[in-house]
Amino acid sequence: MFNKTCQNCSKEFKARNRDYKYCTQSCAAKVNNRLVKKRNKEGCCKFCKKEISASRTYCKECFDGNSWRRKAVDEVTRKKKESAKVASWRQRTKVKAVAYMGGSCKNCGYNNCTRALTFHHLNPNEKDFSISGKSLSWEKIKAELDKCVLLCANCHAETHDVEHRRETTTNPT
Repeated sequence: MFNKTCQNCSKEFKARNRDYKYCTQSCAAKVNNRLVKKRNKEGCCKFCKKEISASRTYCKECFDGNSWRRKAVDEVTRKKKESAKVASWRQRTKVKAVAYMGGSCKNCGYNNCTRALTFHHLNPNEKDFSISGKSLSWEKIKAELDKCVLLCANCHAETHDVEHRRETTTNPT
């Protein structure tokens, strides 16, 4: 047994081991808890980013306690619905555009999946916009489609590969 002095409360105690520093587990915990960083007591609302207590997820303005529905959740749901509507419109427009262009790959005749069909601009300098990335009127899309040919993904990749090879052989760097 060793006579030791507690590093927390300065009391004398008998230790079985030379390494003991504290008279009780309670004293050891008090010292160790002082060393641990305290959690941030402030957080922010997930919707409006206003500062609130860390125990809350939404501020009072964004949480309607009477109906138990959060405005933030309603906003996310609205955005998801809008996004789904845009995606649906783009899919319908692509089907219409594929039909307008003949419905199959110009090179190989592939027509199984419209997602595998792409629009290749014959002259990249005349390209006003990428057809797949815009939600424009059908008339504007038709005008852009007239500058393109319909190719499947494989033929489209091969076409760009041929163009790339042609550029590298004419302009070696």
